[in-house]
Amino acid sequence: MKTTGPGQQGQPASRSTETPPASAIIASTSIGRFAPSPTGPLHFGSLLAAMASFLQTRSDGGKWFVRIDDIDPPRAQAGAVDSILNTLEGLGFPLDNSVKYQSQSTDAYLSALVQLNKAGTTYACRCSRKIIAASGSSIYPGTCRELELPTEDHALRIRLVDKSVSFNDRIQGPVSQLTRQEIGDFVIKRRDGLFSYQLATVVDDQQHGVTQVVRGADLLYDTLKQIALIELLGFNKPEFMHIPFATDSQGNKLSKQTGATPLDLSQKGPAGNSAATAYLLRAWHFLGQQHPDSSTTPAEFWAFAEQAWDPERIPMIRSKPCNTGPDH
Repeated sequence: MKTTGPGQQGQPASRSTETPPASAIIASTSIGRFAPSPTGPLHFGSLLAAMASFLQTRSDGGKWFVRIDDIDPPRAQAGAVDSILNTLEGLGFPLDNSVKYQSQSTDAYLSALVQLNKAGTTYACRCSRKIIAASGSSIYPGTCRELELPTEDHALRIRLVDKSVSFNDRIQGPVSQLTRQEIGDFVIKRRDGLFSYQLATVVDDQQHGVTQVVRGADLLYDTLKQIALIELLGFNKPEFMHIPFATDSQGNKLSKQTGATPLDLSQKGPAGNSAATAYLLRAWHFLGQQHPDSSTTPAEFWAFAEQAWDPERIPMIRSKPCNTGPDH
């Protein structure tokens, strides 16, 4: 059972007003990022995360960049990177030749893994997802914890100590879980040799000086795993802000896996607006922001949005249904 403060999916939460501790600030300039995976084209849910992360960083006078999370080649789709970057440019996001790629950081991931190994906080595991599911729990029970298996041809898991991990989310409020009972020792390097999302994300954010992570609330509990790693590695902890994620008419999260409709900038939006402007206005409205009187181009929208952005207006819920086309 997950333990958390107010703000269960679809429920209002008490918005966090807590000022992040000094240890959460790792640079004098705020640094944010948008980190899509190249598993397909961008969809409306992707746009929400990109917009919120960009505007929150800009409102703090900070720097924002795009990172392509391409550490899982078997899931990558040919042409997806170009599609993602072209769509972001078409929507008016400033890329400024600052795009980063996780595939270029494998040495940094290996260095972190060596640090964890030396500290005795990893162990080899032979359990498949099927075996874990058969145990009747989604939490790994620690089957291989004391077996001292060879690392070759096995996954590597983090060895968590028994304690509570928590953080105060800017939107969702206080969130916490017990490491052994509710998180469980999780994989940081897969059996096929690929590094896990959790390890790669933590190392990249530290390496690039990220001070705030803004993303969908579907990743709220992944944050607790990442904080556990941050603490073990002695990294600085960024501030976290999890916005509501968009759902379809059936209540399913919009994602590439569920067949979310890609953003199509070739369409025409309502009132003669371009599709790009229409998508931006829909995302702005979804995030609870006050609509501009008029915006007919992405440039006009961004000029307004950077001045009018107010994170306090973002709905304090985990998910929210939406219509995703530019003509809605």
